Amino acid sequence: MGLLAWLFGGAPRDDDDVAPDRHAQAVILRLRLSDENLGTKAEFDRYEQLMSQIASALADDALGEVKCDEAGDGFYTINCAGPKADDMWDAMKDLIEKQPLPKGSKAILRYGPMGRAPEDEINLHWDG
Repeated sequence: MGLLAWLFGGAPRDDDDVAPDRHAQAVILRLRLSDENLGTKAEFDRYEQLMSQIASALADDALGEVKCDEAGDGFYTINCAGPKADDMWDAMKDLIEKQPLPKGSKAILRYGPMGRAPEDEINLHWDG
């Protein structure tokens, strides 16, 4: 990529030697809690165990990693990053489908940088 294109946001050419960002895409799980704060200890423990299983699944297949998890505002959120959101989702969806998740829970698959990339939203409300 030429200097001017780099400075002013020109698109890279096919022949550019640009290393792919291994954390360019994301899967964000927003798991509804039973109240608008931090939920119950049992919920927190269950979601923390799910987060650990997801981290193992992503690491085992070298698909990405769990960047952080947090609870607040009525949700337990698990943020995962890797090169391909669809591959990360495929690795974790069977683990998630085993969980009874309340209405309002969702997965967001982001296909590039935050705020600039298309996203798909998946409703995660089912009975497990």
